[in-house]
Amino acid sequence: MKKIIIYFAQLLISILLIIWAFGGVDYSSVKEFIFDLPKYKILLILLLASINWTTNFYYYMFTLKESKITFSKKEALISFLVGYVLRLTIPGGYGEVGKLALIRGKIKNKLTGYMLKLIAEFLLLVFMLGFAIVILYPENKYLLLISILPILFVLLIPILRKIKYINLLTIPNVKYQKFIIINSLFALALYITFILQYQVILWEYDIAFIKIIAICIVVLSAVGIPISVAGIGVRENVSLFFLAMYGIPENIAISIPMIVFAFNGLIPAFVGALILLFGKNKINFINHRKDNKNINSEE
Repeated sequence: MKKIIIYFAQLLISILLIIWAFGGVDYSSVKEFIFDLPKYKILLILLLASINWTTNFYYYMFTLKESKITFSKKEALISFLVGYVLRLTIPGGYGEVGKLALIRGKIKNKLTGYMLKLIAEFLLLVFMLGFAIVILYPENKYLLLISILPILFVLLIPILRKIKYINLLTIPNVKYQKFIIINSLFALALYITFILQYQVILWEYDIAFIKIIAICIVVLSAVGIPISVAGIGVRENVSLFFLAMYGIPENIAISIPMIVFAFNGLIPAFVGALILLFGKNKINFINHRKDNKNINSEE
């Protein structure tokens, strides 16, 4: 019940944030910009989205493999695509965890691998955020100190692993520093595709690429705050605020995150929805739950 309440609270926040973002923007001009987007830009955005999906899939498989989980490529692909649907539908922001139910393996290993993935992405964003803030607000150079914190955390991992409660979640024979660093590189590749999609749409506008990079980092960081469903409403408002600072028309500033989200998130979610509706993964899901219980009972 609590998860459902959280989900509907996030959904309400998403709706309110979208209403807020569109408050001073002409809806028809947003629609016109989106539907008049040149075909070559659509193709480039689709190409970058394809690179995003592919990189994200191999990122997911790396995380599973390093977590000592045995899986087939088909199982990984199904759970990966269904995960996009679950992000939009499972209450309380548990969608990314929910897709792991489609993979056989120990719950401890899956959760630990997922947590390490989140930690890697968080550390990378914090590292980049310090630079991004200084680029957008040069007078606050002292905020570069933020970027030191993730480096210190990675260096302290061997010490942190000795803490009792953290040690309970560790997986034998896993090199955590290496795990987090490689996960961060995968996440960086995903963020680069996101940034380049913004750049493609903003080619004709007078805004420096370094500013676009900084704005995208702030947007990605803001989306990580779990106050809305899949970041809907948050990315639109943050993009609108910062792009408008550099003279980008409001209808374009609010359209860009919607376009990027549609290509990167909604297209694979549509494929995942087809799998849920017409595939056999429902039966597999039930079987995997039984297998997972058996595996975990053997620990």
